[in-house]
Amino acid sequence: MKPDKESTLKNLLEKSGYEIPDKDFENRVMQKIEFAHQAKIHRKRNLRLSWTFLLISVILLPMIIFFLSDSPIAQAFNQLGINVSRSGNILLPAALLISGIIILLQLDNLYKLSFKARY
Repeated sequence: MKPDKESTLKNLLEKSGYEIPDKDFENRVMQKIEFAHQAKIHRKRNLRLSWTFLLISVILLPMIIFFLSDSPIAQAFNQLGINVSRSGNILLPAALLISGIIILLQLDNLYKLSFKARY
């Protein structure tokens, strides 16, 4: 009876042994970890660039609209018979409103992405 118990125990231990994954398992896991790390680095760089371009657009877009509202380009249109100064009273506030909405939406999205990425 004793040898039967030993053989049963030996069979159970052999069946309960860990199966070794294939040879490339460790390499695949390390590649996934490296890919995740590279993605995090790219995300940080892209967020920095997005903030930079948002700040540039916040500064330059209103300046461009302001200077074009009473510029030589507007005077050239006036000479062609297209009166931009009258339509400028409508187009300038509309352009500022649209650009303001776009900038605020981008600011909101970047704010969420920046603080979501940290946690």
